[in-house]
This record gives sequence, C-alpha cells and structure tokens, in this order.
Amino acid sequence: MLTAAPALLCAVLLAQARPAAAQDTGPVHDAPFVPSPPVTVEEMLRLAGVGPGDLVYDLGSGDGRVVIAAAARFGARGVGIEIDGALVAKSRANAAQAGVADRVRFLRQDLFATDLGEATVVTLYLSPNLNLRLRPALLRLRPGTRVVSHSSDLGDWRPDRKTSVRKDVLLWIVPAPVAGRWRAGRLELELAQRYQEVTARARLDGARAEVWETRLEGDRLTFVIVEDPGGKAEAALYFEGRVRGDLIEGSFTRGAGGARNELVLRRDVARSGVGAAAEEMALGLLHEVLARALIGEVEAVLVHQHGLLLEPLRPGLFRDALPDALAELARVGREIHAFGLAAELYTLQHSRHARNYILLRNTFEPRRQL
Repeated sequence: MLTAAPALLCAVLLAQARPAAAQDTGPVHDAPFVPSPPVTVEEMLRLAGVGPGDLVYDLGSGDGRVVIAAAARFGARGVGIEIDGALVAKSRANAAQAGVADRVRFLRQDLFATDLGEATVVTLYLSPNLNLRLRPALLRLRPGTRVVSHSSDLGDWRPDRKTSVRKDVLLWIVPAPVAGRWRAGRLELELAQRYQEVTARARLDGARAEVWETRLEGDRLTFVIVEDPGGKAEAALYFEGRVRGDLIEGSFTRGAGGARNELVLRRDVARSGVGAAAEEMALGLLHEVLARALIGEVEAVLVHQHGLLLEPLRPGLFRDALPDALAELARVGREIHAFGLAAELYTLQHSRHARNYILLRNTFEPRRQL
C-alpha cells in the first residue's frame, strides 16, 4: 500500500527527529479552532493582494470569517475547508447573513485530502507542524499562487513578505522550478534554486558574464547581466520574463530605459540532468527500502521534508505496489532537485511502547547545478 499523505505523527517527527536517535512521536491532535482577530484577517487578505479575480481557499476555516471577508470586502470567491461539522454549519449561516452565500462554499473534509489546484490564494491559521505537512502540496501549486499564514511559518521556506497587525502575517508566493541550464542564442544561463532564492551564472558568446539581482517571484524571473565588465563595451542587460515550463518568455533592455528586445530562454533538458538524477535517486531509495523490508528490518519509511510515507513494507504487499511506489519516489526526487532541497530517510520500527522513526541516512542532497 502506498500513501502520499502520511499519518499526523509524521509532522511531529519532522520537527523533533535527531540523527541516529529513536524518537517517540507521541500523541498528535487536530488544531483547535482559535479565531483570528478581524484586523489580522483583513491584513492577511491585503498582504496576499486578494481581489475580484481570486479564489481563496482557507484551510481549517473555523467559523468562515476569512472566506466571508474575502468575498464581502475584497470581491473574491472562496472555499472554506473544515473538519468540524458544527463549524461548517455556522460558517454557512454566517455567509448567508453577510450576503455572500452565492460566492463562497464550505466543505466538511480533511484539509490534507483537499484538491487545491484551482486556488489562487491559500490562507492558513494552523500549527507549525501542520504547516510543514502541507508544504509539499503548497509547493506543487501553480507558480504565482499566494500562501498567507497567521503566525506559523513553513520551516526553512522563508516568506516573501511579513507584516504584523496584532499578529504576525506571513506571505509566500509559490515559485516556479527554474533550476538547470537555459539557452537563448549567444546566452547560456545556469540557475540554482532553493525555493524562491535563485543564484545564476551566465556566458555570452562563450565568455563568462556577471549576473546580478536575480529575483524569482512566482513565475516572474528578473536578472541583470553585465557584458564586458570593466571594458569599453561594458553594458547592463536588464531581463524580465515569465517561466512557462521549459521556456522563459521575456525581453531585455541594454541599459536602463533602453528599447525592449524579445528573448526566449529554453531549458537545456539534456544537460540539466534533473530527470536522470531524480530517477537515480528514486531507484536508490527504492532498492534500499526493499532490501531492508525483505529482511524484516523496517516496516515503513518516511522521507523528511516531503511528507512521503510508504507503509506497510511487507514484501508481498509492497511488491504489488512497486510501479506506484517508483512513480511517487521519482516525484519526490524531482522536487528535491527542482527546489534545491535535501531529504533524510527515516525508517519506522515498533517497540512495545511506541512507534519510533530512526534516521537511516541523510545522503539525499541535491546535485548543485553550478
């Protein structure tokens, strides 16, 4: 059996695990409903730039106040996800009273089972552990999707912006995966990425060129290349464009305020090696897990930072799920490379008193492009 969404105890592990030491994960409970102050709700929606064209998903929506405010004050549509049936009923009544019942929906369901694919904004007021569990799903959202949280962060994924209005409000803009090598005519560009933080190197006509002020916000990429630094032909090339899969469509000016010239960068898939490296990583992980499962050494495996739990690992059951397991591990491998993350492999062992995860190895480091 293969499950991409781990048990609730996995999030606790991510915060508490130490190398080579067994950890009792302890009990885990759903986050209780604690209402956000009205001014904090307003600041969350303001910081996310919510407007009439947005669809706001509020995960753990409580009495519906975030979704209702998004519709009533910002003209957006909204969906509230809440596991408590009484709160769902209260939210629907509140929406009707506010006159926005035609623009909002409230669903009683597990937020981890929710398809967020159509969201343009996701709002959170959850515990840090629940936020960490959600992070892999958030990173897979369409680039440019805005994620805003009341108080809790998303681990080492640093927010793009942060404000405080009674409470801390943190905003992330889901970044496009840009790591790899790109080409456009006489320009060769290499990008390394960790979430929205990008570093770059470039060559113009085969000669190394300096790259400055590289910025990635959602699918928008900007950078400045200095041509012939210190020479007679020194010039700054200002590029801005949008990432569209294996294309970056944009334009550049030679010098500030110069005429715009169209430029389309194409990812050099063969030289980037992301696909092959991800497959190699997935296969290595799969072989190690299978070998240990066959001798009864482990019963499950957790890949740190990626919310991936495979269980049970009894040989017969796991063999039947082999194709799906390989596909899921390959997806994790691609994410590790795309966003410059590291992963740690934990194994699950049972004792009389607890389920303990033990660090097996932490060698799943991304191969830096530069």
